[in-house]
Amino acid sequence: METFSKRTRSEFALILSIVLFLTYVNSTTKHLSHVFEKAARDHRSGNSNSFGRENENMVGNLERLDSSTLTSTSLESSTSQDDTMPALNEEDLKTSSDENDKYIIPDWSLVDPSLEDSKRIIVDFDINLHTDMYGLSDSNFSIAETLHGFQQIANIWAKANIWTRFKIAQLNNPVRIPDNKADAYLWWLLAAKPNQGQHTAASKRDYDKYLVNGPGGLGTEGAEMVLSKYYAHKSHDLFNWIIGAGGDRMGSLGPPIRLYFMYYFRWYNGMGNDKRIYVRIGSCNGPPKYYKGQPVTCKSWGARPWEVTTMAMSEFVRILAHEIGHAFGLHHPNSKCTSYSNKDSMQLMHQQVAVTYRNTPCGPRNPNARFATFLPNSHLIKAREKALVIMNAQ
Repeated sequence: METFSKRTRSEFALILSIVLFLTYVNSTTKHLSHVFEKAARDHRSGNSNSFGRENENMVGNLERLDSSTLTSTSLESSTSQDDTMPALNEEDLKTSSDENDKYIIPDWSLVDPSLEDSKRIIVDFDINLHTDMYGLSDSNFSIAETLHGFQQIANIWAKANIWTRFKIAQLNNPVRIPDNKADAYLWWLLAAKPNQGQHTAASKRDYDKYLVNGPGGLGTEGAEMVLSKYYAHKSHDLFNWIIGAGGDRMGSLGPPIRLYFMYYFRWYNGMGNDKRIYVRIGSCNGPPKYYKGQPVTCKSWGARPWEVTTMAMSEFVRILAHEIGHAFGLHHPNSKCTSYSNKDSMQLMHQQVAVTYRNTPCGPRNPNARFATFLPNSHLIKAREKALVIMNAQ
């Protein structure tokens, strides 16, 4: 009886050991599953520190775009390539419901070493491309060029460990401007304007032609409203109304930061106020738009000399990244012409007309200004302070 009892205890101990081992395996599996799920959440929220950078990259590859399709050579970027992901083409932009949650992912290897352990800041941007019944507001850039450009912008701000987050779906989803507002845009582009508030014979003719009797149906009352907005804030109110930017120039908006792109704008190439940023997507020196066989050029609306530029994608990238810098609280270092020994050290926050290298004269048509994308450490720190405030308000 004693021998049987010892044997029973041994078998019981063995069975108990097996049960404990299986329990441990199950617990470990659940723990690992939880860790990976948390890593994925952290990656999406920008908190990369909790799981380590290698594991973050592993999770990030689940949704990373192939950077080989997004890297523009115009800015001579060092964007890395992920050959494990399929190439992004225009068909990818005809999105399913899942695609709306995908963003352009920066190259995080570009984060400044001093900020590698800092909290990743995420700032969302709302992209507003436009189209209209005349085709006058449509982008001058192809979808592929646009993707290249926004990847470059994301990479510029990745240095500050800031994710300037752009939705891919919005890059191929232009907003149609209502026909009455398209008439106002056509009037602004082509019409003779009143002289100091008084109609000339030419301005009255065009006022009636494009506004009062335009196909968009503004009528007399709508035409008067357009004229009043044209006079307010140097046409800012008119453009905000045309593109649905919300309120007048001084109106306050909540997050996210809204980006508005039109073929022609009146205010140089780019500008920002409150939480709006405007950048031109048409080139004054490029092929003109046409309205009923009539060329629509920058000369049509009286572009000033510094507005007559060739808007290449590399210039668009620099201008939009610069305006985002203003949204992050950065200012122009000075207004004087600053010349650098090499283009890699040309600072982003200089005015385009005030930065150059290799003794090339400064000016609005200086082709070297588009290479000014460098952010010194002092700008990285200051930008992160304002970007964090914006992120917390989102």
